[in-house]
Amino acid sequence: MNSRQQAFRVGADVYVEEEGDDGIASVFVAWCVHHTLADASAGALLRGDLADRAVLHHGKACRAMRDAMAQVLGSAGFVVEHADDLNEYRPQELRITAGPERYVPSWADRFTHASPRA
Repeated sequence: MNSRQQAFRVGADVYVEEEGDDGIASVFVAWCVHHTLADASAGALLRGDLADRAVLHHGKACRAMRDAMAQVLGSAGFVVEHADDLNEYRPQELRITAGPERYVPSWADRFTHASPRA
């Protein structure tokens, strides 16, 4: 990944693991903040300043987005767990081990099969 691609890598970062140590295929999802916040946070950590505002905000933003993604994915029928419960080297990531049933009706299906209003 070049520096320009890295600079614009914001949002959900998805990684597929064909089979983990437990023999289960998984999808891992983490939230990536803007590179300026990530860089400021990393710089503070390298200085040993764990109380720096960038470090605190980075952590809070990633946890908030992780929890929001877990709620949305869980509501859609995915089996989601916090990856750091299983592996301390995956902090603030989600592990998805199963998806919804094979056919999940789309919201759009509600309109294609609905009778017209009277």
